[in-house]
Amino acid sequence: MGIGNWGIMMQRQFSFSDPVEEANRQQRDASNPHYSVFVSASAGSGKTKLLVDRLLRLMMPWTDKKGKIHPGIQPQRIQCLTYSKSAAAEMAIRLQKKLSEWVGYTNQELDRALLDLQINPCDKMRKAARALFAEILDLPGGMRIETNHAFCQSILQRFPLEARIIPQFKVIEEGDNLLTFKRAFNEKIDEISDHDIQVLSPLINNNHFLELLQELQQNQQYLQPVLRLIQQRQFSAYLRSCLKLDFSNKQDYLARVCEIWPAEKDIRKCLELNRDIKNKKSRAAIESCIRWFDLSSDQRIVQWNIMQETLLKKNGQVKNFTVNKGENNAIAVLLNEQADYMYQIAETINRYDIYEYTGALLNVFSLIWQHYQDIKRAQGVLHYSDLINYTLDLLDNPGAAWVLFKLDGGLEHILLDEVQDNSAEQWRIADNILSEFFAGMGKDPVSYHSRTIFAVGDYKQSIYSFQGAKPQEFFNFREKISKKVKEAGELWADPQLRVSFRSSQIILDFVDQVFLPENGLTGVWDNLSMDQFRQHRSAKISAPGRVDIWPLAMMDDMEKEDLETLWKPLRKNQYHSTPDMILAECLADWIKGQIGRVPPYGGRPIRAGDILILIRKRSDFSRALIRALKMKNIPLVNLVKTQLLDQIAVQDLLVLCEVLLLPQDDLTLACVLKSPLGGLDEESLMELAGSRIKGQTLWNALFIRHLERKDWQEAWLMLSKLFVRVDYVTPYALLVEILGEHRGRERFLARLGEEALEAIDELLFQAMQYEDNHIPSLQGFLYWLKQSERTIKNEAEADLDMVRIMTVHGAKGLQGRLVILPDTVNPVSKQGGFQSDQVLVWKEDAEKNIKIPLYVPNKNCDIRESKEYRSFKLQLDTEESNRLLYVALTRASEWLLVCGWQKSKNKKTENTWYDYCEKAMKQLPDLQACFFQEIWEGTHHFIENKSNSLSYNMNCSPDDFGNQSSKSIILPKWLQQKGKAVALPDENVILPHYIPSRPDGIIFGEVPSKISPVKTRKKKDPFYRGRVIHALLQYLPNYPCEKRYDLAYQWFKRENVKLSGQELDKIVHQVIQLINNPELQKLFDSDSLVEQPVTGIVNDLVITGQIDRMRILSDKILLCDFKSGQKVPDTVEMVSKIYLRQMASYWILLKEIYPYHQIEPLLIWTDALKIMKLPIALLEKYLPAQI
Repeated sequence: MGIGNWGIMMQRQFSFSDPVEEANRQQRDASNPHYSVFVSASAGSGKTKLLVDRLLRLMMPWTDKKGKIHPGIQPQRIQCLTYSKSAAAEMAIRLQKKLSEWVGYTNQELDRALLDLQINPCDKMRKAARALFAEILDLPGGMRIETNHAFCQSILQRFPLEARIIPQFKVIEEGDNLLTFKRAFNEKIDEISDHDIQVLSPLINNNHFLELLQELQQNQQYLQPVLRLIQQRQFSAYLRSCLKLDFSNKQDYLARVCEIWPAEKDIRKCLELNRDIKNKKSRAAIESCIRWFDLSSDQRIVQWNIMQETLLKKNGQVKNFTVNKGENNAIAVLLNEQADYMYQIAETINRYDIYEYTGALLNVFSLIWQHYQDIKRAQGVLHYSDLINYTLDLLDNPGAAWVLFKLDGGLEHILLDEVQDNSAEQWRIADNILSEFFAGMGKDPVSYHSRTIFAVGDYKQSIYSFQGAKPQEFFNFREKISKKVKEAGELWADPQLRVSFRSSQIILDFVDQVFLPENGLTGVWDNLSMDQFRQHRSAKISAPGRVDIWPLAMMDDMEKEDLETLWKPLRKNQYHSTPDMILAECLADWIKGQIGRVPPYGGRPIRAGDILILIRKRSDFSRALIRALKMKNIPLVNLVKTQLLDQIAVQDLLVLCEVLLLPQDDLTLACVLKSPLGGLDEESLMELAGSRIKGQTLWNALFIRHLERKDWQEAWLMLSKLFVRVDYVTPYALLVEILGEHRGRERFLARLGEEALEAIDELLFQAMQYEDNHIPSLQGFLYWLKQSERTIKNEAEADLDMVRIMTVHGAKGLQGRLVILPDTVNPVSKQGGFQSDQVLVWKEDAEKNIKIPLYVPNKNCDIRESKEYRSFKLQLDTEESNRLLYVALTRASEWLLVCGWQKSKNKKTENTWYDYCEKAMKQLPDLQACFFQEIWEGTHHFIENKSNSLSYNMNCSPDDFGNQSSKSIILPKWLQQKGKAVALPDENVILPHYIPSRPDGIIFGEVPSKISPVKTRKKKDPFYRGRVIHALLQYLPNYPCEKRYDLAYQWFKRENVKLSGQELDKIVHQVIQLINNPELQKLFDSDSLVEQPVTGIVNDLVITGQIDRMRILSDKILLCDFKSGQKVPDTVEMVSKIYLRQMASYWILLKEIYPYHQIEPLLIWTDALKIMKLPIALLEKYLPAQI
């Protein structure tokens, strides 16, 4: 297609009955490389595929309308920016996968792929397509696909002097940044002025104070102008003008008010004339006012509260005064006027209080902030937020033309992903770059391509306001780009992707019904016209699906009576269930019953990996649900981000470290002994601790009595060994020793399950991070870890067959065949009033483009701006909550279940997710209902589209469709053919599981004779004995001679070795005899290396292997490999060639690493306990040759 036809193609409005064809057309139009495009893409519409297609079409040659072929854009001249590292990695992986497939395609397959991208195939196009993979691999650093923060980091690294930062800076993680800020706080707290302390100390405690300062630090992008005003000593005057204050302090203002009260004489006269009215409330107010007016100005200040309490309520609102029937109403009007005036005065007084509080708080923050910046500058580090702010300052600088010119010179095309999540600062950075991008632009002299920008996002999925996302900028930026592109005379389009490759149509219909404009859920379809509404379409034609809404779980009356009598002493243990716990138990039972069962609408049975449970945040309910699922033995992976220090395994390890630093701490030591590391049960611990003499520590008691019980002995052996080494090893080495030599990892796995291993690995990683940046010490590591508030987030593998539970934020971009939404009954906010976590009110000065954080510590200090801000914030939170609901609902591909709980029947659930979903469900025409047959009663509503054919694929993606239509899938011929009989494999051919250890990637020759795994066997595994001997040879040499017998039998018992006692005795005797062999004494020494991996290149072949045991001496190296073959050769020459080539590879590899050492290879046959020394002359005949 020539370029002359593209303008018509992009502007045409298509209407397809086939959603797959519509999706293909939309994808092709949006990926047109000659257009600048801003795409609005709904959930599941294939945004990543679209980005990859756009990249491919940019890099591929193109044909103009005259048939001339022009080269594509060089990959290094394309910049791709996305929001997260995972999104960037996914885009890069998909691109490389597509290009690698092109290399292996036949001409026919490649032609189809090119036609899908609107590229006319020819020899030149095929050659270019196959060359792209190697071209991208050869790029230094690969394609420029990176996050916004990484892009800013690259800019600052190129222009550090212009940005006024230290070259070669490092980026610190969130935990280190928090620790640095706390350090600045602790080092500067003594320098805070007495006045600021006097103002702030009655309002906040130390912990709350630090939280306030951290909140300010997290909004540093707004504070730079404010901090400059503070440093210039101009902030006080500026703040007074913003708050519209005429006096320098509250005392001067109050003195003026008390001195001059408007129309005081007339008011007093009227009050005197009406002192005898019968209305008690008004008469009491008159008397109070007269008494206050009788005071002098100074006394009025002291007694100000009398006047305020007379005219205002306790909540600060005005009182309403009236008179009895027949009395003069003028006095009531007067009192109400005075109440209104008092309200204005009270608000002004609050403004003066806020002026004091805000000034003091920002003075303290400025002091700490400056020191915090100095620390980072001294360390040569920047935080992620600094990357954005410094880049913005660099590009906003009047002298930034040089920087923009240099940036502009290397870029021809920009692609922006997930733009709805960009912060205002990130939008400004993009705007600065694009301002130069389209200035004086022309065609690329090589490719004849015009510069383009491509942006894709979905306003409906903007859910990261806590990270600075500004969804409204989505539309503003689209208008800006459109204007710049059109002014430059270039092609522009803003298509919308509305076809979902994820969800079935019945789920999309339900989503559309929930967010109908008349249902009032703002923040989802805003700024979109009505003809763009309800355009969700599914690519899965006739796909089955179902939506269920359970009635809310509630307590029955009996349970309530039990809870009401909890204060009474109980004669036996009783378990009381709350509604959320009832729901958790019910969900666990229901999920247990669904796994392995065909869903009601048909299709394949439900697997555990199909189920995705979404919650809003960690809560008592999420913990109860996880506990209930585990009690039912349902495979589960918890993907909710948690604090590292909240993990039980981590707490146990850190407590052990604390004991090693202070053994006299009895409570801490008792915790260690009771943990999986200590291994004592409660009775054993009580016996040890309860029988101590007065003044004796638990550590001393364990030392004296550890020989009395086996568990005491094992615990003392571990503690004493670690205590001796704690001052001489790094924290990482100590943790590795605890987890390895002392079997800590094994014990945690047995007690806590596989989830504990993720936390343990994260703790080890943090220990390495600490040692990389600090002088290692155990006490320093513990302090660093506890202060930095590290988090851990498990990552689920794609093929993991386990139920996933995660937050809605974490599930963005994921999907589940069955999605469960149980956390649906919490409204955004119970009220629009004062919230204790919103004491900072951001007041915007549009003229000077400054945002000031007003400190409003309590509701008594409320002013008009703070109330308006909270109302505005509530509206924004409500809109984001609605978008979060949209994200949650669109994760489901086939089945959606909405449920929740209610504490009482009278409690309303209005303005909750459950309320929105229930109302929408009742509006659907095909609604069905049944009686809910669970613990509580109610009506169960559902809609369903059952499976009638096999003409759909529920696991499809945009890549699966290509250019195909939605017709029924035709089964391939081979599926209808009968299977042919295949002969059993030869005995010499064995499964990979039975292949002996050898280097990877080398072809050694024929495999030695083995017993076929499919051949009829005797009951005894012929390799079992050899594996047992191999394990003993690996571990026993590390222990003293006198303990080897006992340890061997302990190992047999623990591993449940299934051999007779006589055979075990024989194995132990032979193994220990072999270990004690004088010829092998050096090989089995404690300094030898076990399971040592080796890697290298010999004759252009990559050799990767693992040596069973190796000892490096000053002049020679001993290495051996254990073999468990049944047929042991009589002589060295009779050894299988595969073994000889394996040992020859190890020998030549070690010879290159240690050229001056003599290397002695050995083979030890574990079944026969036979030792073979391999002559070097023999191995030289079997060196790996170049293939």
